[in-house]
Order: sequence, then structure tokens, then C-alpha cells
Amino acid sequence: MLVFAPSLALAAACGGGEVTSAPAERPVPTAPSRSLPLPQTTLETLGVLDSVPAAGATVAPGTVNISVAHLAPAGLAFSPSGDCRPTGVTLRRAVMGLSGAAPQQLMEHHLRCALAPLAAHELAIEDGDGRYRAELRFATGADPGPASLVVQDARTLPRQDVNELFDAYVSGALGEQLAELGADVTAAIRAAIGQVAEQAWGELTNPNAAYDVVAQRVAYSSRTPRGEPDAQLTGLIAMPDAGLGSFTRKSRVILLSHASGSTPSSLDASDSWFMLAAMLAGRGHLVIAPDNWGRGGQQSGPETYLIGNRVANNSVDLLRIALASEDYSQFLPPEGPADLSIIGYSQGGHSALAVWLALHTAEVGATVRELYSGGAPHNLYRTVIGALEALADRCDGNRWCRNVGEDAIRTYVIGRAVPAFLAYTDIGLAEEDVLVDGALAPDFLRGMLETDSRFDNAKALLQLNSFTNFIDLGAALPASATHIHLYHSEFDLLVPERNTSELAELLEPAFGVTYHDDECSSDEYRVLAGLVRNVVGAIHTLCGLEMLDEALQGLDRLSPAGG
Repeated sequence: MLVFAPSLALAAACGGGEVTSAPAERPVPTAPSRSLPLPQTTLETLGVLDSVPAAGATVAPGTVNISVAHLAPAGLAFSPSGDCRPTGVTLRRAVMGLSGAAPQQLMEHHLRCALAPLAAHELAIEDGDGRYRAELRFATGADPGPASLVVQDARTLPRQDVNELFDAYVSGALGEQLAELGADVTAAIRAAIGQVAEQAWGELTNPNAAYDVVAQRVAYSSRTPRGEPDAQLTGLIAMPDAGLGSFTRKSRVILLSHASGSTPSSLDASDSWFMLAAMLAGRGHLVIAPDNWGRGGQQSGPETYLIGNRVANNSVDLLRIALASEDYSQFLPPEGPADLSIIGYSQGGHSALAVWLALHTAEVGATVRELYSGGAPHNLYRTVIGALEALADRCDGNRWCRNVGEDAIRTYVIGRAVPAFLAYTDIGLAEEDVLVDGALAPDFLRGMLETDSRFDNAKALLQLNSFTNFIDLGAALPASATHIHLYHSEFDLLVPERNTSELAELLEPAFGVTYHDDECSSDEYRVLAGLVRNVVGAIHTLCGLEMLDEALQGLDRLSPAGG
């Protein structure tokens, strides 16, 4: 790891001017030589903005993934140390909108540690000169034994049922969303959607399942948002029924990151991410789809909505356990790591980026080959601030707030983001400081839009969960094997398109990136945008379907394993 170590300025005294001698009878005594004292370096302890595990938590022993984030003066680099001999990567982010005058950067350390059981542990992170230090103290409990994966429920879908899932979704869940607009408008919308489907959704409308599908609801060993052991979290594992007839293993295992409101492990055909998992499994893929914390089997708090490292931790745990299980070995290469594709849209597109970042440190027995992300708030900070600007009537027509509606703010900012950040992070504010009678408190709204130190933590945590503010990410994550596919509609009224174009601009110099900006922006979408303007999430949803169809096409173009 490169460590920036600026040289300390050393003061030195030099004599100058003309030298004169005293009379011979009175010689001037020579002063003894002495060294000037070196300046003292004062160690400043930096507050930890966020960490998993949390300070004081008791975690499971073994090889553990740890994340620690803190603010620091700009331009410094930090190295971790501790009894667990941590290794990993450090990601740097630029920050904006905070109260301090001096430039700062946001440091996020993704580390791996080997932790002994029943012990106290301390992790220290220092800059090269030892002037700044962040500390994290936690403990380990007893060895819990091997990680578990328990099948709680299972369902088999015949090929014909898999092939009918998408038609049922369009006439059911999607149709109900549009029905509120009235019969005439709905008929026009259905006609426009039909044109889009005919031109762009060939894989969704013609699924061509080759196999029956076995779908399992599983519970597995994972972590709470504090990093402590938990075995109640659930997820979906879907696979082809390879016991019936011949089977050709596909070259990709699929990890699905679900969108807001979805619970893949429900085994419910009306759930769009269960539908996609079944369609992929019907084509021969092993599909792993974790539920976010707060959904499925673990509902002890709100969903970890857009808190990237928490979602990534649970996804990584299920991925690791499933790929190590003999129950799924027939879908995996006999030797070496599996090739993995990650697919996520909206909230799931944000989660997909978080999982991809986490997998540069975590070891799960897989190499990420493709990442599909669309319609996501990759610049979460600017997206939320844009919503607050719209709510406070301070929008100057900029692209972050000009299309934001109060329904979206009420549902996603107030209903999901605020409860998650209050529950699982330390924004430095009590609930009553943020919410009053189900609305944002006027003081919170004002403080977030102005420079007020009371709201620095809230702003910094939003930026910690953004992905468009990295500094030199290519140097931190060299030699990535992943090709990143990005999607967004310019007509999206729920999540501003600038989120994805910003991310593409940041990633393209160092990573393989394709921004499919020609998708979701055809003339048919322009017509639809005019028809469904009062249904905020309609274009957002339709673009998601187009991205999923593209992902199905891309995966089908890959050769079967060994083919």
C-alpha cells in the first residue's frame, strides 16, 4: 500500500552579518553547541463515521470482512494495523457540503481479518506520519461451528409455468399500477408497452425455458447490520431441475440484487425478482437472490435500504455458503472459481455496485465477469439533496430535482431511507430531529440544504453510500475482470438519469464499461413518458424490464460451460 508521508518542516537557525572580535585582553567565551529540539507531532484521533462490525459488537470468529469509514484531511493515505493483521483495500471519496473550511476526504477501508474466538480486538488505521489515527474495538464470541444453510420451503415450477410468468406479471402487477389512470389512458399505455415489448423484450416475452425449476427459500448464517451473528436472514436459490433428462451446465452463476419492495424468497410468482430468478434457472443457471435485512425471515427492523455495505455483507455470506455447498456442486465448475454475473435494478442496482466492491476483498469462490446495474441512485447524496430541494421549493430547475414529486419523496426518502439510516448508522440526530408527524422536520430540511455542522454526519453517510465520488478508483481496484453494463432512461421521474451518466464517466477510464444510453430512450418511451407522467415509477419500471431482457440476451450469447 502506498502511504503519503509529507516531510516535516525542520526549523534551523543560521547566523548572519559581520563577525567582530573583542580586545585580546578580554576574549569572548565560546558558547557550547546545542541541538535544536524537533517539533512534536500531536496524534489526532479521528472519529469513525461508520463500521461493520460496530464499536463494541461481538462477532463470530474466523476470517471476517470488516469495513471502517472516517473523514480525514485531503491528500493523506492510511494503513491499517492490529492483532488480526488486516489486509484489504482503501477507497477514497471526495466530499461536499460539510461545515469545515479545510478540504476533507472520506476514507473507506475494506479489510479481512483472522480473528481468534473469545478475545478482544483493536484495529488501528493511521496516516504515514502518525498524525491521524482511527480506532475500532470489538470482540469475538465462541466458535459457532460451520456456517449453515437451511431449506425452509421449496417449490417446483414446470417449464410451461416459467414461460408464462412474464405475461402474468404484465397483466397482473404492472396492470394494477396503471389501472388508476382510467380505461382510455390505460389502453393507450398498453398499446405503447406492446410496441416496446415487441421491439425490445424478445427474451421476456419468449422465455424458452429448457428446464423445470426448483426454487428454495433458505435461511443462512450471516450478520446483523451491527456485524453480529444471525441465522434468520433468508434468500432464494433457484436452479434447473437437472434430475430430469440431460443437463448442460451454464458458464455463469447469477447473483440477483432485488429492487425496493421485493422479497425473492417469498416464492411468489407476482414478485418480479422471483420471476426473473425462475426464468434464469429455467435456462440452466444457478441463481442466488438474497433478501435484504428487514425483509423475508429477518424483520426485526427496517430494510437496509441503500446502505451498501450492510446489503453487501449479507449477499456475500449467502453467495459464499451456497457456492461451498455440495447441494449445488453440479451447477459449478469442478475446479477453480465460478464465473459470476451480478444483476440489479433501482435499489438493486445500487446494491449490485456495493457487492461488486465488497468482492474485491471477500473470498467467495467466484470471479465477477459481468455486472448489470440500471436506474439506481448511484449518487445517493445528490439524489436525496435534490428531493429535499424540491420539497423546500428551492429547485432551480437542475436535473437532480426538477422532476421529483412529493409521492416519491414520501415513499422512498421518508418511508425507507430515513428509517434505515436512523436504525443502522449514526447520523448524530434523534428521530424527532428528523421526522415530525411523518414529515421531515423543518430544521432538518433547512440544515441539510445549508452548511450546519449538526448535519455533517448525515451528509457524509449519504456520500459514503454514493459511488460517483470515488478518487482514483482504478488504482485502488486494479485488474478488474468485470464488464459493467449500465442502463437508465432520460424520462425516469423517480431516479434522475444523471446518477448513471455520472457513474459511467467515473468508471470508463479504468474499467470495462458500456453505458446503454440508447436503451429506454426510444420514441416509444417518449410517448409513454407523456402518457404516464402522473405515475412516477412507470418509466422507471419499464426501463428495468428492458435491462433485464438485455441481461438475458447477454447471458444467452455466452457459451455453456465447456462449450
